Order: sequence, then structure tokens, then C-alpha cells
Amino acid sequence: MMFSWIFFGLTAFLLGSSLGVLEGWTAMPEAQWAEFSLGRLKNTFPLTEEQTEKILSANLQALQRSLQVYPMAVEKSKMARSIRRILQDRENEWKKVLQPDQWRKMQMTRLEQTLRFRTEMAVLVLQLSLEQAERLAAIHEEALQKVITAQKHLLADKKKMIEAIAAIHQEREEEIEKVLSPEQWRTYQETRKEFPDIFHPKWGLRNPVAKRQP
Repeated sequence: MMFSWIFFGLTAFLLGSSLGVLEGWTAMPEAQWAEFSLGRLKNTFPLTEEQTEKILSANLQALQRSLQVYPMAVEKSKMARSIRRILQDRENEWKKVLQPDQWRKMQMTRLEQTLRFRTEMAVLVLQLSLEQAERLAAIHEEALQKVITAQKHLLADKKKMIEAIAAIHQEREEEIEKVLSPEQWRTYQETRKEFPDIFHPKWGLRNPVAKRQP
């Protein structure tokens, strides 16, 4: 464990030395973001020490690449798309590190993984603090549970189900707005379509909960 923290701190230090202080960057420190992302993955399954080190490295490399796209911040949608691709590349690196059964478990919990990815992307695009990131993750989880309940109880009445899900979506967006600063909220509104989501852009779900695996 001690080696992991030494590796973790050294990598973060090297990143900070190579990038310097990025003007306008106010989010959580590099190492904190990498650990936050790792913790979200550990909620799915345990990792060996070797896997932990490699995933931390992949996280920090993704962050370094993400910081390099901030000069494009004038075009916020383009910046968000670039960060999304970077994180998708990071997920592919994870696949090389994980065992086949671990990767399969990630695919079986794709709704939860979509929300994990969404939260991590929000940290980078919106420059969230750790407290904001944790609150956003909780908001996403609460909305998912409400959708599952709505679909379970309203499956026989599609119109009511759609209305219920639309209301949950609206409530979630209102809760997200409370977490963000005015500038972050404006950026979120400009880039929202670039974020993967369980909600359809208009009303429902992109990935039906009915197909959700246990």
C-alpha cells in the first residue's frame, strides 16, 4: 500500500512539474481526481495492488491529456467532446489491466458505469471540487434508483411512466444546478449533450432499465 501512495504522489508531482499551474484550473488536484476515479471503480469490484497502480497511472495520463485541451475552452462543446474521447481511451486502457470477469461485470452494470463516467467527465469539463463531485455522484445514483422504481410500478402505463421519468430528469437537473457555480452551470448547459447519460435527451432512457443486469 505504501508503494502505491509513493507512486501516486510521485506521478502527481511529475504531472504538476510538466504542466505547471494551468491558468483557470480550479478543480480538485490531479492526484485527488485520479484517486476519486479509482474509488468509483473499486465500488464495482476489488483490485489487486498491481491493478491499482496501473489504473492510477492511466487515470493520471488521461488527466494530463485533458488539461492539454483547455486552450480550446472557447469552444466548450469541442473541449467536452475531446475529454469524452480521452476518457473512452482511458477505459480501453483499463480493459487491458482488468481480468475478463472484471470487465464483464463492468458491462453488466452499464447504467452505473455510465453515471460513473458522467461524473468523472463532469469533474474535468466543469472543474469540480471533490465535494461537488461526490454530491453529483449521489444525485446521479438517486435519480437512477427513482427511474428504476418508476419503471417497475408504471410499466403497464407507458404515458405515466414517460411523465414520471421526465419529472425525475427535471428534478435531477435542478439538483445539479444547486451544486454548480453560475459559471459551471453555464458550461454544463453548453456541453450537456456531450455527456453520456441514462436519460434520453427528450424524455426517457437511452438504455432501458428493463435490460439492466443484476
